[in-house]
Amino acid sequence: TFISGLNSRVNIREDNVDMPLPLGVPYCWITSNHLGSDGDKAVRLSRQYLTSKGDTLLTNKIHSDFIPPENDGETGDYHSILRGLDEPEELELAYELELDTDYQAFVTEQPGATAVLDKDAFFVVLDQPSTIQLTLQNLPTGQNATTTAQILLKDGTVKANKTNTGSENNIILYAESMPADTIYIRTNLAITNEGWKRPYTIKVGKIGVPSSFILQSTLSAIVANNNAETTVTAELIDETGKHTIGANNPVTFTITSGASSAILISQNPVDAINGVATIRIQSTNIPGVVVIEASSPGLAAKQTQINVYGNPTEIRGDITANSSWTLDNSPYILTGDIRVKPGAVLTIDPGVIVRGKSGTGIYIEGGLIANGSASLPILFEGADQQIPGGWCGIRFESSAMDDKCILNHCIIRHGGQGGYSNLVAAIELSGYSDPQITNTRLENNKINGLRLDSGTYSSNINLNVVGLPYCVQGDITMNASAIMDVAPGVVFKMWPKTDFYVYGGISAQGTNLDHITFTSFQDDSYFGDSNYNGSSLPQPGDWGGIGIYGTINDASTTLEYVDIQYAGAAGYGNLNTPIYLELAANPTIHATKISKSVFNGIKLQTGTFSSDIHLNNHHLPIIVSGDITISESAKWTIDPGIVFKMWPNSDFYIQGELDILGNENSPVIFTSYRDDSIMGDTNGDENTNGVTGDYGGISFSGTSSGSNLKNVRMYFAGDGGYGDTGFPLQASPYAVFTMENIDLFKCTTNGVNLIAGNYRSNIHLDLTGIPFTLTDNFTVESSATMSISKGVHFKLWPDADFYIYGQLNAVGMRQDSIIFTSYRDDNVDGDTNNDEVSRGVHGDWGGIYFNGQTASASILSHCTLRYGGIGGYGDNAYPLYLDAGAAPRISNCSIEYSRNSGVFCTNGASPDLGGGQHQSPGGNQFIGFLNDQSRYAIFNDGTANVYAKLNFWETTDPALIATNIFDKMDDNRKGLVYYDPIQESPHDPLVGIPEILSPNAGHELLADGLLIWTSAAINQNEDDITYTIQVDENNTFDSPLAASNKTANTDQNKLSKNTPTSFHSANAVAISLQELSFFNQLQDNTTYFWRVQAIDKLGNKSDFSSVSHFFFNKYNNPPQAVVSGFSPREGTEIRLSKPELSWHPAIDPDQSDASSTLKYNLQLNTSSDFSGTIQHQYQTQIGLATHEVPDPLDENAHYFWRVLTLDDEGLPSAWSAVNDFWINAVDEPPAEFNLLSPGDGDQLTGDSYNFTWEKAVDPDPND
Repeated sequence: TFISGLNSRVNIREDNVDMPLPLGVPYCWITSNHLGSDGDKAVRLSRQYLTSKGDTLLTNKIHSDFIPPENDGETGDYHSILRGLDEPEELELAYELELDTDYQAFVTEQPGATAVLDKDAFFVVLDQPSTIQLTLQNLPTGQNATTTAQILLKDGTVKANKTNTGSENNIILYAESMPADTIYIRTNLAITNEGWKRPYTIKVGKIGVPSSFILQSTLSAIVANNNAETTVTAELIDETGKHTIGANNPVTFTITSGASSAILISQNPVDAINGVATIRIQSTNIPGVVVIEASSPGLAAKQTQINVYGNPTEIRGDITANSSWTLDNSPYILTGDIRVKPGAVLTIDPGVIVRGKSGTGIYIEGGLIANGSASLPILFEGADQQIPGGWCGIRFESSAMDDKCILNHCIIRHGGQGGYSNLVAAIELSGYSDPQITNTRLENNKINGLRLDSGTYSSNINLNVVGLPYCVQGDITMNASAIMDVAPGVVFKMWPKTDFYVYGGISAQGTNLDHITFTSFQDDSYFGDSNYNGSSLPQPGDWGGIGIYGTINDASTTLEYVDIQYAGAAGYGNLNTPIYLELAANPTIHATKISKSVFNGIKLQTGTFSSDIHLNNHHLPIIVSGDITISESAKWTIDPGIVFKMWPNSDFYIQGELDILGNENSPVIFTSYRDDSIMGDTNGDENTNGVTGDYGGISFSGTSSGSNLKNVRMYFAGDGGYGDTGFPLQASPYAVFTMENIDLFKCTTNGVNLIAGNYRSNIHLDLTGIPFTLTDNFTVESSATMSISKGVHFKLWPDADFYIYGQLNAVGMRQDSIIFTSYRDDNVDGDTNNDEVSRGVHGDWGGIYFNGQTASASILSHCTLRYGGIGGYGDNAYPLYLDAGAAPRISNCSIEYSRNSGVFCTNGASPDLGGGQHQSPGGNQFIGFLNDQSRYAIFNDGTANVYAKLNFWETTDPALIATNIFDKMDDNRKGLVYYDPIQESPHDPLVGIPEILSPNAGHELLADGLLIWTSAAINQNEDDITYTIQVDENNTFDSPLAASNKTANTDQNKLSKNTPTSFHSANAVAISLQELSFFNQLQDNTTYFWRVQAIDKLGNKSDFSSVSHFFFNKYNNPPQAVVSGFSPREGTEIRLSKPELSWHPAIDPDQSDASSTLKYNLQLNTSSDFSGTIQHQYQTQIGLATHEVPDPLDENAHYFWRVLTLDDEGLPSAWSAVNDFWINAVDEPPAEFNLLSPGDGDQLTGDSYNFTWEKAVDPDPND
């Protein structure tokens, strides 16, 4: 997205892309000039469509790609943002308003702690003298929420003034005869805790001349007793609907119908005063409906109706058949309960008044149709006590017929009497009922809403009423067989200690414009005061939440465009979270906002899980407040974009499989519950940052296998308290997992902690890209082998040593070595111990200890051991300590900056460091030992000789090298160290990496095909180099072609220019496939991958070449004949003289001969056996199974045709089956024919006669 106004049209991004901004709403933003004069680097959207959801929508931020959100170019304080957007209070700086346009303004905090009012100034420009109307809406209400509005002239003269004490949320103010000039508006609004979260609406409009009426009566019904009165008011309005203040038009009132039931008893006509005219109406003793009309010259007449009723109709009991309550019999007085039984429908006419005595109510088991109108609403109210709770109300039972339950243009007052078996709300309903309620007002009831039955539902329910709130006073449970369907726009008002428990499903799918809302019973911003306690402020934790359990129907459980507010009540039996999610559940949650709750997120179930689970809801933070264990038999899959907010003492223990599937654009994030920089304030403590060690981490046990972590970010992990992992990531060496693009920030350690201990089974470590950390001793017992792959790095703490009683194979490569270094060494994988910039120190950790003959099979190649040799109780004093006859093979290793000697040999140990019994090629480096008599590169404390040839000693001076070695020359009781010849430079390469030349990737090779690569010779003759060729059916090279050993897919051949079956030219080396020892195992029509490695005379190996592949065609087979798809066929008539013939491509058993490599011979003949000379013969282009005949074919001729397939080697198939067609390029008429009987002039007699003629002949073949 680009926003105009940003310099250079820089690309911007939105923090919360899953919270789309509503359309059609003006936005404002704040920019900063951070990072210099090019300016406008950061943007924060603030003035949005807020209503009561301001504090959630304000989390939308936008940044340029060049500046992080935490930079000081922005503020994270919403209050400060709104102060920055505060409308000016000085008239000379006033904000201009367009006439008749709605604007949103804020009641915001002001500078200075003592400020209690927000003073805002606006102005409009009048182009002619006018009367204007100022309208303020959505004002703060409640105690101390005072608002004053003024209309002023340019000189400050106040022309109109009005104060609202907080009892209403709007002000309408008029000013007459305002000049054609700039007119100012000033508002003074009391600052409240909630005011800044919602804008108020301000609009100024010019009032035009009267054009119509608003006509209404104080009472819609009066008694027929010659005495009852009501007042009819005619309000004059202009064409935009504004009240025409100052209008004095004469208004005439006329009774046009029902004149026998009422009389006009005040002056008539009436001159309007300030745009309003009134007249009094008095009843007679004759009941009826009175129609009153108001008229004025130039205005259209308007009418209203008044019901003049006689004796009221008293009624009670069951209604078992269809019944009607009529206007003639109104009002109806309930002297007892009315119960409309199943199958029966009660219809109430427009204008009817129903009055309930104390303790009475209307119970609908069948139907109720109360379809009033705007002019004749149906009124339900108390009879004797017109106060909240004066009667019970209306209840819809589970058996109610939804299509026969209608409340339209109704007013319900004084309901909710309560008490034993009485209703407590104006309207109550079973969840199984779904009445149609529209245009209906609830006034002065104990509960002004629809009280929804609590309890357990075992079948589906539908909630579709959007004009009134559903009031929930107890827990609602949807069983596994039940689904709750909620319509867009529905509002739930939740009482204390109430929760939804969803075991079946909930489909709450709002829209961008019509959200579904769950909020507090105290929240008067939705449908006013529903609990009839006056103005009240909701609080976080006013109710529980929504629990979604593992038995749900995933496809039927959706929360979309849902707002959840003030949830998270604690205490026994409450969910304590807005949304609680069991891990086995997988609902869809999209564009859902949680705000002003105790916790603003989805709380995840904790515990142990033994079956597969999948987490895919990334639109809200996932709260974890305890340990989660994935059993050995289970797999947990986590989709991209999910954010975990972790509480203290929270860890993931993986005994099975964990797949985290983040991607570059949507990583999976683990962070602290206090980290407000990611998905806002989750724990409701306002602006806070995470702290290192706020929670534990992820631990993989020895049974865990197959886990895969991709694109993961972890912040503030590594809590080491009782029962916690103590590390963001830790693993048993037996765990099998992969990690890719793992980033750790501000954690106790930034690596994967290897769990220390004694291990008796084989171990394989191949993690790269993130270091292993080790804080204690790690022992490989005599029964075990530990293998370490290239590129693995270890960061080691002071108490960390490796003890090898079995076998250690640590084989790196020149460009991808294995590293053992200090936890403080930031040059390797960055800051691992979270101490900012540091470097290792001599003796930061111990070393690797080899013991006994078992360890003699060990190999160390291309390894670096740095900052070792700590010494002290229980720690190795040497990076390499060899004991009890240990004789590992050590080559191309670097031992650097040790506190003590680098290699220490004792008790008959004789490692091969170069030129010894294991044919080590040497290549080792000893760094930091030269000219230091307190430590040696090699200290031979045993009697056995040690071979250390072809190594680098930081010098070529034999005398200096000798001082770097302690052996028999220093103590004749010791063995010698043989070090000559030496390597003159570190890691002097003897061979290069071969480069594959031929065949091209994917090319076909026959049995005598050649594999060709570049020579690897650098500092020696070609004759001294051998090559390893690996060929396999997959590019991982982990399975042999066909043999019991693992070398069947490897062939070592000494190649030279003198070998007759090889060649050497242009620095190239080649071998025929037939020369490979495993040639007979290569399968025909198979794709193979291959690579090459060079080996010098000392056994030094290059890295493998890049991987290429070829298609092996051992035997060339002919293609198959064409068998289908022939067109034309079976005597089809063709209307072209040059027809196009086509067929389905043939198949060739050689997979390299695809349909795109085949071509076809085509024959056409007028003889079906193709005897004699072939009349037409063609060959298609390669890959085409169609051909247009280039030569015109004979008209009305019958042709036969067939095809033959040719592969790219020219091998033919058999001929296809023969097909035929006719040529009819010219449509010719039939020949003339003669009539036979009756003859010309014959006379016919009788009732019937046969007409006959010659049979026609047509030259076209198919006519």
